[in-house]
Order: sequence, then C-alpha cells, then structure tokens
Amino acid sequence: MKLLTLILSFFLSLSSFGQYSPDTTITKSALYDLKIKINKLEEVNKFNDFDLRLLVELKRIDTIHRSKDSIVLIYYTNSNILLRKQKRIYKPSCMTDSVIWYYNRKGLVEYIGYWTWSCRDVEKVDPTEKYFGYKSSYDRFEYDSFDRIKKHVYHRSTPMTYRSIVSYDSEGKAQKNTISISENEFWE
Repeated sequence: MKLLTLILSFFLSLSSFGQYSPDTTITKSALYDLKIKINKLEEVNKFNDFDLRLLVELKRIDTIHRSKDSIVLIYYTNSNILLRKQKRIYKPSCMTDSVIWYYNRKGLVEYIGYWTWSCRDVEKVDPTEKYFGYKSSYDRFEYDSFDRIKKHVYHRSTPMTYRSIVSYDSEGKAQKNTISISENEFWE
C-alpha cells in the first residue's frame, strides 16, 4: 500500500508540472517602452526637485547683466549658494534663446538646458499666435566626494547623446572615457 501511494503521488506531481503556464516574458519593444517611461519619470522627478528647492530655498534673485539684447538672472539660497542661473538672448521684438543652469546644494552646476524659442512680437501679444520653445540640447553633471566631475552626460540636437566617465589618478590627473548612448539613458 505504501508503494502504491508513493507511485500515485509521483505521477500526480508530474502531471501538475505539465499544466499550461502562460509566457511571462516581456518583448523587446515593451521593455524599450518601459525604459522610455522610466527615463521620463526620472527627468520629471529631477525637475520637481529643482522646482521644490527653488520654492523652499530661494532668498533673492539678482540681475547680473542687462542689455538691449540679453539678460542674466541668478537665483540664490539663504546661504548665498547658487540655485539657478538663467540667460535670455533677445532679437528685436522677441526672445530667441535661453540657457538655464541648475546647481546642487554645494553650488556646483548639475544640469544645463539650452532652449530655442519661436519669435513673436512682445509688444503686441496675440493669443491666436503660435509660440513655442524646445530644448535643443542639455547637459547633466555628477561629482565625486572632492567636488570633481565624475560623470558628464550630454545631448546635442544632432541628435546625439554621450556619457563621459571621468576618473582621476593619484596625482589628480583626469582620464575621460566618452561613449555614445541612447537618449533614454540620459538619467542613468
């Protein structure tokens, strides 16, 4: 009887493994779509951090340059550490370019965005007029414990995205290794 129970248990256990189980693998295109969404969420999260720091830590805004064709604004914390810098370049009757630098808590540049804007007459604003801007290129920086650049990731409008990893020898001499990456790897 023990033998019969053992044989019966053995065959029943084999048959349960032979049951249908759905394929749970993910396709390459679905994985790629997920990576794009994750990258976008990382970007949104980073800019939310920048905006939150601006709202919480902003003490003053200074105009350090003003002319008829450009203006440079600098945003400082209560501790006089740079939060953000913005440069706007104008052509007659319109803003055409803008560069925005975001700084980390040590006052080191963390992100730079280069914007190009469509031209419109700022004297007479027509709500039906199309006006748009796009980010033509952007850079991201990471630093080591000595505040030296260890990673520089940059996207250019060509379109090309690169990641430069910087290492330092015992004498402090930098060695840089730059590779081309997918735009979706910008925040990695």
